[in-house]
Amino acid sequence: AVRLYLSIQSAVISGLNLTDREVVHVELRTWNVVGAEAASQGQVVMDLSPPDLGRIDWAAPAIQWAGMAYQDEIATTSVTITGFADTGSSISHYLLALGTAPGASDVSPWWDVTSQLPTITNITIPEAYPDNATLYATVRCYDAVGWYSEARSMPIIPTATPPKVTLNDGRTWANGTVLFRDPHFVPRVETTVNCTQFTETNCTNVTQTLCANTTVLNCTVLPCVNVTITECANVTQPECHNVTRQNCTSTERVLQATRDVLLQRHTDSITVELVQSFAASATVAPAAPLSTVAWALSLNGTVLSAGQAAVPQDWTGLQVPLRITTSVPECLWSALCLTGITASGRNASEPLCRELFACPHPPAFAGSVQLWRGVP
Repeated sequence: AVRLYLSIQSAVISGLNLTDREVVHVELRTWNVVGAEAASQGQVVMDLSPPDLGRIDWAAPAIQWAGMAYQDEIATTSVTITGFADTGSSISHYLLALGTAPGASDVSPWWDVTSQLPTITNITIPEAYPDNATLYATVRCYDAVGWYSEARSMPIIPTATPPKVTLNDGRTWANGTVLFRDPHFVPRVETTVNCTQFTETNCTNVTQTLCANTTVLNCTVLPCVNVTITECANVTQPECHNVTRQNCTSTERVLQATRDVLLQRHTDSITVELVQSFAASATVAPAAPLSTVAWALSLNGTVLSAGQAAVPQDWTGLQVPLRITTSVPECLWSALCLTGITASGRNASEPLCRELFACPHPPAFAGSVQLWRGVP
């Protein structure tokens, strides 16, 4: 017990060596000038530690994968705060911040979210924040005496980049489906011829439409920079073969390098194996995780059947079988197109299309067999 005689309204008592959560009993006695006495008692619980640490997690539409969170919404985000507790002075309030690093508040400074717990939705991401840039959320939980505990989220990448879905090449999947690369396919190439000038040697009734704002004078058109000439295209002239190309260069652009074909023996369903591509590097933009894969089976441009298949949220992005139960044209070439769709449906991949040939009949043998005796 410590006894003090005070002539003022407050005092600091030091050197008590109190411990956290220790209860201190206080009694105050007062006397007036004639000796009359009054007494008052109370107690104080010592709060010397911050609240118990909780956690902060990204909420929908975010999807967590391999220590990283992704969402296909770049304007707003949501978090869930749980697990904080304080048995001392009790919890007072919560502050939240967004930053470019764990614990940082350089994207959105600290603001009070106490009234919005446990899930804070529609958190605005500044419009200037770049697409595919990593974002962190940090929460501070304060108790009544000012101590606080700080929890930090895993990184999240808000992205508008559509998901990338490919087929798992080089394997035989369930139902006997094989992704086969056609060895006889001739790559489709677009060739462009660029000429710095050309001369027309037969100028009778020539209408020059190839070069804008060019005057035809003395049968010579100079210069025609970066003009594409393909067998006298865009030139109206009786004798097209009299056009002479000069200083020409050609460039080629590959439109389709290979052709992959789906082969299978069954016609009641299709099973393919998908691969989702996650890329979280500085040079390759990440893709928003998939929620659904839409499929369509067509024959000669006419859609025969279509549907959607859900993708597990715990999909690791490596392989997942997608079974499509639909009738497949027997022994006819058709086309199967797959489109990956994100959780909110805001982003969808470009359709991944493959030719499909399903035929339950064995191949016909039209040759002959000859047996030879002796050394072949």
